[in-house]
Amino acid sequence: MADRNTPSPDEAMLMRAKHIKYFVRCLAIIPQDHEKLDSVRVTLALFSISGLDLLGALDKAYKNEEERLRLIDWVYSFQVLPNTDDPSSNIKQCGFLGSSASGSPFNPSNPDDAQGREYDYSHIAATYASLAMLLILGDDLSRVNRAAVLAGLAAQQRDDGCFSVQMVDSERDMRFAYCACAVCYMLNDWSTINTKSLTNYIMRSRSYEGAFGQGPGLECHGGSTFCAVASLHLLGVLSPPASSSSSSAAAAA
Repeated sequence: MADRNTPSPDEAMLMRAKHIKYFVRCLAIIPQDHEKLDSVRVTLALFSISGLDLLGALDKAYKNEEERLRLIDWVYSFQVLPNTDDPSSNIKQCGFLGSSASGSPFNPSNPDDAQGREYDYSHIAATYASLAMLLILGDDLSRVNRAAVLAGLAAQQRDDGCFSVQMVDSERDMRFAYCACAVCYMLNDWSTINTKSLTNYIMRSRSYEGAFGQGPGLECHGGSTFCAVASLHLLGVLSPPASSSSSSAAAAA
């Protein structure tokens, strides 16, 4: 008798065409059930873009080269740039916003308007999502103000080594530690953050079960373990597992 928990062949098959259609729809308009996530629209867009890329259907995200470039411009519109009159006044706020509902985005077609505004604060997850999406779309990041993004990232690191979502002290956990590592890796610059303190934070978040929690002393689970292990890998401090042959040799010795 077949196991009731075993999916049928039809159930086990990924509905590729429907997934592609759903991702394309989400790029055009947020489904009603997800309207409350409008403030993190760029993150939802990354899920759609990366999903299409994994399915080998990235070309479905745009009809032509003009639309691809327009999508790239849309991402750049969320970049928080230093104030042109006094860059030091908001340099620690720089990075990317989650959507146009989170501040005052500039118009990419009007460079004269590309300056930071007093109450624009970047969001670390949005910065990660924006950079990742730009790379997937084939952008060279030439319009990213790297120094400003890295200054904003440094301002989000806390004394315990982890990162807050914004410059102001707010929620912080393993998710945002991963975002910080990914941003530094994509920009190939770790100079503005304390990597030793960050590594210590991650290792202190490992529980007696061997996996990782959202922070020190917290229960471990799959999501935070992925973020922790991926962060350690990006930091270059994750030791590769011993090969079966070397393990056998060590056992024999």
